[in-house]
Amino acid sequence: MIDVQRISKNYGKKQALKDVSFRIEAGEIVGFLGRNGAGKTTLMRILSGFISSSSGDAVIDGCPLSGDLRKLHRRIGYLPEHPPLYPEMRVGDYLEYAARLRDIPAKEVKSSVDKVLSDCRINDVRRQIIGTLSKGYKQRVGIAQAVIHDPAVLILDEPTSGLDPVQITHTRELIKDLEGSRTVLISTHILPEIESLVKRVLIIRSGMLVVDENLNRLTDPASGGPRRISLRLKADSGAIQQLFANHPDFQKVFVKSTGETINVELQVLRPQENYNPLLRQLLALPAQVLELREHTLTLEDIFLKLHE
Repeated sequence: MIDVQRISKNYGKKQALKDVSFRIEAGEIVGFLGRNGAGKTTLMRILSGFISSSSGDAVIDGCPLSGDLRKLHRRIGYLPEHPPLYPEMRVGDYLEYAARLRDIPAKEVKSSVDKVLSDCRINDVRRQIIGTLSKGYKQRVGIAQAVIHDPAVLILDEPTSGLDPVQITHTRELIKDLEGSRTVLISTHILPEIESLVKRVLIIRSGMLVVDENLNRLTDPASGGPRRISLRLKADSGAIQQLFANHPDFQKVFVKSTGETINVELQVLRPQENYNPLLRQLLALPAQVLELREHTLTLEDIFLKLHE
């Protein structure tokens, strides 16, 4: 459905994208991650036909970027980080305008607008002026204009940027409803949001794709990725600090004393069959171990590790 083939983009001497290639199948929702300036928005603009690449190509729903862009745009819905809204227009009028821009036949415009108002849960603001809407409603109107022509592919750049927790939840539910019916590439800095929406992630760093993996496999400790454990114990804080100062198997993340209890978080540097050797070291201090917990690997752990 989306087949990206060695796309590069240069801005003068600066190379924003370097030979990026990946494939997304029909009906997938895929997360696209990276730090600011990594190249996410540049690639999304290229895939939407907004700007051209310096080299490489992509095929979206059978249409190459190097081909007829008008034909390509019928297959793509694009929501940039700042939705292309006209604040002085009413929601319904704006969506009728968007429908005509998308070459929807005149006799089908009303039914298309009615459907997208219902699907995006904005029927109650149909006659309201866009400039008076909350940020959450504006984002929904932005998504509505992106899907009004029923595209096979949806490209969403930071769709929940600046929203409050309730608005984020509503927007997330709206995107989740698209699973299976559309191919979605979504960029966001909110990593827990990606974990709740997608089954696969792409991570870009300095213009290069460094991760293309199923999310479950990526966060499985058996994959050899970083792992953390936390300890709750009673012991001398200085002795704990000294034990983990240069430990070959564990790296101290933090040590915090709370009354008589010390909380310790450790990065596991070497695979451990069990934590019995560590427990013996702690008991020899002496220390009273109240709890030892191994944490499930998160996308945030992986993202930070890649960018250390």
